[in-house]
Amino acid sequence: PLKNYRTIPIELRVKRKQISNKIRYQIINAHPYCTNCGMRPDDGVRLEVDHIDENPENNVPTNLQVLCTKCNTGKSHTHRY
Repeated sequence: PLKNYRTIPIELRVKRKQISNKIRYQIINAHPYCTNCGMRPDDGVRLEVDHIDENPENNVPTNLQVLCTKCNTGKSHTHRY
């Protein structure tokens, strides 16, 4: 399931700087698995590029990691609440 941005309270919404497709491809190509649980697309998961420091404007490659949807959602909820 995809994150539903509309369900995030307005005060927690952050303006995001789009990660370019080129950088997204490079990150996923370098690590074609979830860096948290090790699952791969062949296992039926969707991979996402995540900001390690939770700053959506910091798109430098060293701040980006690959997570599956489940791990990325879990990380977001752990940090937020």
